[in-house]
Amino acid sequence: MKVLIAIRGALSFCGGALTLVACHALGTGANGSIPQALPAVCRCLYVVDGGKDSVAVYPASAHGDVKPIHDITGKNTGLNLPWGIVTDAIANIYVTNEAGEGSVTVYAAGATGNATPIRTISGAETKLEVPAGIALDTDGNVYVANFHDSTVTVYAAGASGNAPPVRTIGGSQTQLNGPGGVALDASGNIYVANDKSVTVYAPGANGNVPPIQSISGSKTKLREPLGIALDSSVNIYVANYRDSTVTVYAAGATGNVAPIRTLVGAKTELNVPVGVAVDARDRIYVSNYDAITVYAAGASGDAEPIRTLSGAKTELSPPLVGLAV
Repeated sequence: MKVLIAIRGALSFCGGALTLVACHALGTGANGSIPQALPAVCRCLYVVDGGKDSVAVYPASAHGDVKPIHDITGKNTGLNLPWGIVTDAIANIYVTNEAGEGSVTVYAAGATGNATPIRTISGAETKLEVPAGIALDTDGNVYVANFHDSTVTVYAAGASGNAPPVRTIGGSQTQLNGPGGVALDASGNIYVANDKSVTVYAPGANGNVPPIQSISGSKTKLREPLGIALDSSVNIYVANYRDSTVTVYAAGATGNVAPIRTLVGAKTELNVPVGVAVDARDRIYVSNYDAITVYAAGASGDAEPIRTLSGAKTELSPPLVGLAV
């Protein structure tokens, strides 16, 4: 049963605690998820700014040269060459950091300024090695794609400090190779963007296990894929860094298969994309070198963005890296 409430007055943008409570109450389903019908006021766009080691937060509907509503930046944040980003069900923010030993820093919902993480996963026991993409499962376990040693490490919900992974996918049979992005579907299957492939692992996969699907070969048009995301039909979206495209593969695709759609061409404004995300209405968000571009659901070919986020007021500094919505 849904509970309907009004959002007005102080509840004017995403990210504040009252707004988050209101948005959940507005359309809470049986599993507590935020449904597709919620207005844009309830959704945020999170962008990892590699140029100044920060996370900028905007309304998901932001367009043009607009200021962030939150900007996590400063020495206390622990952000150090940040790359991947994901949020949990209560809008806590998880970020991977490449520098040093590598780390995952977690911030409270609505965090802004020189905010100290509420948790940090770091240390030799974590086995983090240039952590890149990050994802969460429905139990809050944390999945990290480690670019340097070609593994996916999994940490228990709430893990902090020098915490060892509860599972590690790694070894020659996994076909992992410089993984940059990771995503999970509702069943817990694990999708990874590698240097020249997309590999998929069964829920709970651990050790030197072969993928249950592997997309690779000349027909795929994969060119140094880094970001990966899934839509409501479990179609697979990949941001290809090398040739500035986004390729889309059918749910369950495997082998040397052609994309079902490709965003490519001058009108797309794609420029060395690293991150890709898909919202509840299947709109496509891409982090490019110096701008965020957004495309309509089903966009293909040389399609113009429906929105672009760029300019001095955005406070974004190239290169932009991961994003979440």
